[in-house]
Amino acid sequence: MKPFAWLVGQASRLHGRRQRRRPLATGQAMHRLEPEDYASSWRRVGMQALIRAQARAVPLPDGSVLCRALGRYPMVVDGRDLGLSARLMLDGFWDYAVVAFLARTLRPGQVAIDVGANLGLLTVLMADLVGPAGAVAAVEPNPALITLAARNLSLNGLAGRATLHQAAAADRGGEVRWLRLDPTDPKNGHLLPPGAVTGRGGMLEVEVPTLALDDLVAGAADVVKIDVEGAEESVWDGMQGLLDRSPDILVLMEVNPARLADAAGFLHAVAARFLLRELRADTRVAPVRLEAVLARPGDTQLVLTRRARV
Repeated sequence: MKPFAWLVGQASRLHGRRQRRRPLATGQAMHRLEPEDYASSWRRVGMQALIRAQARAVPLPDGSVLCRALGRYPMVVDGRDLGLSARLMLDGFWDYAVVAFLARTLRPGQVAIDVGANLGLLTVLMADLVGPAGAVAAVEPNPALITLAARNLSLNGLAGRATLHQAAAADRGGEVRWLRLDPTDPKNGHLLPPGAVTGRGGMLEVEVPTLALDDLVAGAADVVKIDVEGAEESVWDGMQGLLDRSPDILVLMEVNPARLADAAGFLHAVAARFLLRELRADTRVAPVRLEAVLARPGDTQLVLTRRARV
């Protein structure tokens, strides 16, 4: 493994400019990254290298694994998970563009909502960014993942800044729906439509309660991140009141037309209320046409605001 100081210098050379960093304490000791370190888009490749250099994984007696995420946060992950958990153990990050975007968007004292929180990676980051005067609400239907999210908030001393809800965000609360997931890659778990046939071989199916984002927070929200694997239409229908009372809200929502029941209708409804922009893999935000999103075979990270601000 290359020394940390070498990686810092390499990050600078990759982008043709010098980079100032705090000095190392001793020898090759690792510098604990700060949230603001993720925020600069031109440092993306170098920051990913720094995070990878600090990735660690320590098996625990219960089958979980303690790892270091984002070069900063100790986190407990599922040792059987070949998806997100494996990547955090190996690389120390996941969806780095989203990490960088949140780091440069969220401010102390704000209210953030993490919809599809998984094991809490972004929930922990959000809670760190909003500070003791802010608040985070996290929604995750998978009971095993919400348990990990709670452990990770506590492990980082951030439990007092976040409330966790083991439920599926939907158009209305108080119902019960089926969540289908692959136990070896639970990040792709998805809700089954009402009346769907259950009992598909090799997949785990769990009954979960629903809630509407309109009922999640009483006042306004500043930032909402949505990653719900095809349930975006239902989530959107259940957050119209929240949008109405949050004039400065920013919504970061992953969409994939192939997973939507009426992709064109849904995106037209979104575009009627918000500017359509996208978060690119290089962490930059740029305008995007509705037709371009519909034509893509994969995911788009939509950045929705009522006026261009990021």
